[in-house]
Amino acid sequence: MAAVGAPMGAEETRKRVINRLLYRAKQRGFLELDIMVGEWAERNLQSQGDAFLESFSDVLNEENPDLFKWLTGQELPPPRVANNPAFASLQTHVTAFLNDKSDGATRAAKGAEWVRGWGDKGDGGNQ
Repeated sequence: MAAVGAPMGAEETRKRVINRLLYRAKQRGFLELDIMVGEWAERNLQSQGDAFLESFSDVLNEENPDLFKWLTGQELPPPRVANNPAFASLQTHVTAFLNDKSDGATRAAKGAEWVRGWGDKGDGGNQ
């Protein structure tokens, strides 16, 4: 560990960047994203180059509701996000995660918003 005030080496700087990204990925304040994004980040960030880490930082700058809808296929992401290599890798992980961990009948159809409760379909009933 470098002494206080001493310049950090490239490896120590990289470790700090990765740790900061891991924290941001796991502590978004949106439980579903904390789990899906955090798990992916733990598995992937150590082996990625600096440009990829910068791309992932850009993904983490997105707002939680938008990121969730894009990752789960409820909405198409804008081109700046869709063309981001970190987002593409993360989206692949989220798709596999959802297919493995949840029944497709419990999720929104591609391009459709998630139904938010018992009577949200407009029929007035709680079925």
